Amino acid sequence: MAGIWKSLVTLWQKPQESNTPIPNVYAGEYPYLESELFIQNQPILPNHSKTLRVYRSKQSTSMKSIFQLSFFAVLFFALSTIGCEGDKCTRTEEFIQYEPVYKRINEMRVPATFSSARSLGEPGKIAYYKGYLLINEMHEGIHVIDNRNPESPEPVGFIEIPGNLDMAIHDDVLYADSYLDLLSIDLTNLNAPVELNRVNDVFQSFYSLNEELGYLVEYVPTNIVRTIDCNDFNWGRGMWFEGDVMFAGSGEFDMAGGIREFGANSSVSSSVAVGG
Repeated sequence: MAGIWKSLVTLWQKPQESNTPIPNVYAGEYPYLESELFIQNQPILPNHSKTLRVYRSKQSTSMKSIFQLSFFAVLFFALSTIGCEGDKCTRTEEFIQYEPVYKRINEMRVPATFSSARSLGEPGKIAYYKGYLLINEMHEGIHVIDNRNPESPEPVGFIEIPGNLDMAIHDDVLYADSYLDLLSIDLTNLNAPVELNRVNDVFQSFYSLNEELGYLVEYVPTNIVRTIDCNDFNWGRGMWFEGDVMFAGSGEFDMAGGIREFGANSSVSSSVAVGG
């Protein structure tokens, strides 16, 4: 009996200096024999009542709760800190950095010219015209290839059209964009195409204008490896800007379509047109 209750009970004693009883929660009364009961290894004095009152200490309960809450709070903080230290709270990934390219109107409004054939670099849209293939070179112009013998195609030349992304052919006339403008080019002699006309600002709405730098005409991609801290605002984001420079995760989207197809897969790069 003494061993069980030794640390969990208190006696209701006569107050020595105060009329206020011990501030515990009353739990019940139990009879006992004086010779059997010891509290904290001390025998019960004869002048105590032979009824044992059992109490639960408010203070001990409160302190226990505080201790438990403090323990779990410290444990959570420690685990969080250890996890962050363990992986240094960073992530290294491959990104594509897109540098903006600006041009002024006098740099954009350049007449189309015909030059010698060149190798395909970044091909876009393809048009078929009377046995010839016209293949767009993104932002630069159009390759002319004699494909009348498919087993042995022959490069004919290159139509230089700055800012070209798309084209169409109707009645021996090639219609092609050149940044803001729409050009018409005579294809009667594919060995010497000639610009017929230019309509200004047809595609102006596709380009944003910076008064100091000019028109934003394209983004030039560069593959980079970058380490991002977990506290960085861009942590976990697939795409973001830092000033005018754009960053995107590998495979986030295809920039082949230029500014017009910004943020989406290009419909130009996979298109085939037939003209006559």
